[in-house]
Amino acid sequence: MSDAFKVFQPGEIVDVVAPASKCPKQDLQAGLELIRSWGLVPRVDKALFGKDRFCANSDQQRARQLTAALKAKDSRLVWCVRGGYGSGRILSDVFRRSFPSNKLFIGFSDLTAVQLQLYQQGWASIHGPMIGGLGSGFYSKPVINELKRLLFKPNVSQQFSLKPVGAIRSGAIKGRVVGGNLKMIESLTGTRWLPSFRSQIVFFEDIDERGYSVDRMLDHLLQVGAFKGARAVVFGRFLAGLEKDGKARQNEAISRFAERIKIPVFKGLKVGHGGSDRPLVTNQVGHISGRHQKFHLDISVRDH
Repeated sequence: MSDAFKVFQPGEIVDVVAPASKCPKQDLQAGLELIRSWGLVPRVDKALFGKDRFCANSDQQRARQLTAALKAKDSRLVWCVRGGYGSGRILSDVFRRSFPSNKLFIGFSDLTAVQLQLYQQGWASIHGPMIGGLGSGFYSKPVINELKRLLFKPNVSQQFSLKPVGAIRSGAIKGRVVGGNLKMIESLTGTRWLPSFRSQIVFFEDIDERGYSVDRMLDHLLQVGAFKGARAVVFGRFLAGLEKDGKARQNEAISRFAERIKIPVFKGLKVGHGGSDRPLVTNQVGHISGRHQKFHLDISVRDH
């Protein structure tokens, strides 16, 4: 089992990074105070935020800070402040090298671009709350409590309820759980940064994407063969993105996708951009099992 999921202890250093966008400074400070109250020691670069039209800082500064955090020998946790935009711009600068894989990375949304590279180096990750979101009060108490348990409690596992899309009567599926933000993953198509999903359980979530847009992105991934050898595809939450008539049509896109792909497809994973959406441990082995309309995804995070 990865050392990343050994229990964290009071006094451990957390490298706080902003590879994408910045968050309000008051949210950053409140988030830092929260993790300090858990006994962790956040380490923040003095140049975390700078002047840039779209991102938290210049590409050079963000790449430097992320690289330093990933390779730091005195920390086991790298925690992002916010998603937004910018992670993809620094991949070529950061991932010229490999990094020690006994560390944990926390982030989601735009940070999917970074997580996909770290998966290939053996890193574990949590698709979950970032520092700014914790500081803003956005997340519900159960979500924060689960995140804290994942970091500090022994004998931890996760279980998520799923619903099959299409005819899946029963069965068992095993694979590492990888994925993240659909738009971010689709944007990496045609680059060297989109990894193989062979033998993996792939999950997607997104926000502010209408049904036709979800359909287009899934079609693109299908056409380039992104799901070759994958074990299953699981859909999390797709928030907002309503049509002009106020209806949500993302599920229609998911159903169309399930009709075209020859591996099991599920939906209902309670993961995404919402304040009540759960943290999800990724790049760990997951098991999907069940029958008829009741399936679940089980992930053993730590057994010691």
